[in-house]
Amino acid sequence: MSALAVVATNVKMYKMMKIKTIIILILTCPVAQLTCPAAHSQGVPELRTLSHNAQLSGVMRLSGVTKTSVLTLPFIDDFSNQSPLPNPLKWQDQNVFVNRTFGIFPPTTGVATFDALDQYGNIYPTAPDNGSVFEADVLTSQTIRLDSIFEPYPKALSPADSVMLSFYFQPGGGIGSSWGGEQIGYRPANEDRLILEFYVSNGALEMWYPIWETNGMSLKEMCPICDSAQYPQQQKKFFQRVVVPVMDTNFYSKNFKFRFRAYSSINSTLKTGGGQWHIDYVYLNSGRTRNEETVSDVAFVDVPQTVLNGYTAVPFNQYDSSVVKNQLPIRITNLSVNTLSCRYQSIITDLATGAEVSKEPSSGEANANIYPYNTSGFYTNPDISVRPQPYLFTDVSSGEKEYEITYILKSGILSDLITANDTIRTRQVFGREFAFDDGSSERGVGFTSAGGLIAGRFELTHRDTLAGLNICFNKSHSNSNEVPFTIFVWTADSIPIDTVFTHQATVRYSDLNNGFIKYYFKDTFILQPGVYFWGIKQMTSQYLNIGFDQNNDASSFTKYYYYNSDMMEWEWRDFFYSGAIMVRPFFGMTLGTSNETRRTVVANSLKIYPNPVTAGSITISFARNISGAATVSVRDIGGRTVLTKRVNLVNGEANVSVQGLSRGMYVVTVQGAAGKLVIR
Repeated sequence: MSALAVVATNVKMYKMMKIKTIIILILTCPVAQLTCPAAHSQGVPELRTLSHNAQLSGVMRLSGVTKTSVLTLPFIDDFSNQSPLPNPLKWQDQNVFVNRTFGIFPPTTGVATFDALDQYGNIYPTAPDNGSVFEADVLTSQTIRLDSIFEPYPKALSPADSVMLSFYFQPGGGIGSSWGGEQIGYRPANEDRLILEFYVSNGALEMWYPIWETNGMSLKEMCPICDSAQYPQQQKKFFQRVVVPVMDTNFYSKNFKFRFRAYSSINSTLKTGGGQWHIDYVYLNSGRTRNEETVSDVAFVDVPQTVLNGYTAVPFNQYDSSVVKNQLPIRITNLSVNTLSCRYQSIITDLATGAEVSKEPSSGEANANIYPYNTSGFYTNPDISVRPQPYLFTDVSSGEKEYEITYILKSGILSDLITANDTIRTRQVFGREFAFDDGSSERGVGFTSAGGLIAGRFELTHRDTLAGLNICFNKSHSNSNEVPFTIFVWTADSIPIDTVFTHQATVRYSDLNNGFIKYYFKDTFILQPGVYFWGIKQMTSQYLNIGFDQNNDASSFTKYYYYNSDMMEWEWRDFFYSGAIMVRPFFGMTLGTSNETRRTVVANSLKIYPNPVTAGSITISFARNISGAATVSVRDIGGRTVLTKRVNLVNGEANVSVQGLSRGMYVVTVQGAAGKLVIR
C-alpha cells in the first residue's frame, strides 16, 4: 500500500444543488516507508537585487540646485524627511535614495542609501558590463560657512575650535539569511568603496580631498555580534559611527563643502544593481570632542505598523474586526547619556473628515522615561503605542476609507537636537485591494526556468467581486523581463489545474503608484466567502523580477510550485524567503463593457486528510454539513478511472479506501445525488 499525500483542493461550483467537486492527490511513499528520498532543487524561486527603483523614477524633481543662502554651522541631517530625495536646502544633488526600509536598526528613522542606481532609479549608464567598480551615487552638501560662526556672537573659526564631522554608516544586505527576515537589500562587493571628501576653495586652490573611506563588507563583518542572540541589543552597533576632525586650515573657508561618494559594481551576468551603503545622522559643528559618542536627541526608529494582522491593506468590503491588532508598538531611541523624561501621544485620524478616531492618552499627553540607547537599547514600552480597538473602524464597510496614524514624541528636559524625527506618520487604507507589502520593493523574485509558479493566499469574509490583480514588476536590465506570463486564481488548497480563472498577460512597468500595474480580468468573478489563491506562472526562462518587500513577512501565506526530480513530478512547497510578494488582488470594480460576464465561485468546500496518509484510507470532508449518498471517482493524470466508490456522507464527511493505488498523481471527483453543480 502507498502513502497518500494531498496536494490541493480545487472546488469550482456555481449552484449549491449537487455535490460535485475535484481534488488533486499525489501518492508519495509506501506506508511502511516513513521517510522519502531527498528532493533535488529545480524550479526554486530566487531573490535578486534591484536594477530599477520605481520609487525614484516617479518622483517630481527640481530643475536645478536649490539653495536660499550659504549655510552656517551647525549642519545636521538624519534623513527623517518623508521624501525619497535628499533635502535640497542641505544637499546639492539628488542621486541617493532616502528611505525607511533598507536600513537595519538605524540611529533614527530614515537613511540615505547609496547604490548603483541613478537619480531616476536606473542602473548608471556608465556602469561597466564586466562588473568592474565605477563611481555611482554622490551626495554633496550645500556650501557651508566654515570660516566663521555667528551665534551666540560672530567669531572666526580655526582648528582650535574643535570642528568635527560625524556620521553613521552601514553596509547593505542586513544580517542572517534571506529566509530569516533581516537580510534586506544587498551587501557591497569587497572592491566597492564609500568615500568622504572635503572641498577646498582658497584662491587658486580648488579641489576635493579624500578624508575617509571603507571597502565593501557585510554587516556581520562590520559587527560580528550583530548576528548573535548571545549579546544584548545595546552592544550591537548596527551602524558604525565615524568622527572626523577638521584639522587643516585650508578647509576653514566660506566655500567649504563635503561629499560622500560610492564606488559600486553591477552583477555582470544578471545585470542587476550592486551593493548598498546606508548613511545616517550627518552632523558638523564646532566645540565637539573626538570621543563624543552621544548627542541630545530622542527619536523614533521605525515606521508605524499597519493596524491589521498579516495584511497591510484589506478591501473595505472585507473588513472584519478580527483582523485588527490589539496594539501597535513603536521603537524609540535616546542618543544622549541621560535618561530623558518625555511626553508622547498617538493619534488616528480619518483623512476624509479630519476627525480624530482615536487619541492616546484621550486627553493631554503621557510621560515616559527613555533610557540611553548605549546602556539600555531601544525603548519599546507598550505604553507608547496605538491600541486600535476594532470598534474604531466600524464605518469602513460603508465605503473606501483612509486613516493616518501619527506618533508624537517631545523631550521634556534637555533640548532636542533634531525635532523632525519626533513625529512620524503612516496611512492605513481600506480601499479595494488586499496587500501584504508596504509598497517598497527591496528585491525581486522569480525563476530561472519556465514553468515556475508562485501563489499567494487571501481570504474573503464577505461576498465580493474579483476584478483583477495589481502587480509590481521591477524593471530588468534592457527591459529583458517584458515577457508573457499566466495569472491563475483558484480556491484553497489546490494546484491550478481546474481554476476559477486563467489569464495570459505580459510584464509591464509603471513609474507611478510604486510600480504597480493593474491587470484587469476580462470577466469579473463573484467570490463567496472562503480562502482563495492567486498564482503567477513563468512561461519562459526569463526571470520575471516581481517586486519583493523584505520588511513585511507574508511567507506563511505564500507557496511555490516545485519540481521534485526524485519523484519526477511537481509539488507545492512553502515559500522560504521572509517577505511579501508585491501582488494585490483588487475587488468591487467592473469593466462596464457589454461583453463582461460575472460568475459565482464557492471556495473551500472540500478537504481530504490526513496528508500524507499512513493507512489505507482517506477522509473527505465538506465545509457544509452535507448528508446522503455520494460517488467518489479517482482518475489518473491520463484521465483513466482507476477507482470508484459509493459512500454515505454524514455531517459532510466519509471515509474512502484507497487500497491498491500506486504512487502518482490523481484527480478525485465527488458527486452527490440531489440537484446539480456545474464545474468549470
